[in-house]
Amino acid sequence: MKKALSLICVLVLLLSVAMPVSAAAADNAPERSVSVEYLDDGSYFVIEVVQNSQSARASYKSGSKTATYYTASGSAVWNVTVYGEFTYTPGVSSKATSSTATVGIIDRNASFVSKNAYTLGNAALANANVKYLSESVSKTVSLRCDSYGHLS
Repeated sequence: MKKALSLICVLVLLLSVAMPVSAAAADNAPERSVSVEYLDDGSYFVIEVVQNSQSARASYKSGSKTATYYTASGSAVWNVTVYGEFTYTPGVSSKATSSTATVGIIDRNASFVSKNAYTLGNAALANANVKYLSESVSKTVSLRCDSYGHLS
């Protein structure tokens, strides 16, 4: 009986220690938001913003914004991602400190033409140009940080 009681106590202790750890791991997961921008020809961009979990520095934020181009029939063709880092003073101001761009080609009929990344005030920006079926498609993606560290 003592062994069973000891085993139950050990299990309860282990579970009570493990639960806060798993809850903390969930808090560190990046925040994601998705929206859609429709174009006149029926094609569209799916926009995804990823806010990285809070860093040790409370006045620092990083994340990414990806625009994926889809045909009117729903086939993914290419995407552009801007990765940005920001500093902010809560409730006062924010500033983009770095910007990096990547372009991904998904459809074999698309080909990379150019990309550019830069910062402007509180925004990290990326511009990409891709040729798809003999047409040029370009997209500028802007990742902004407000004075409270929220990315959009």
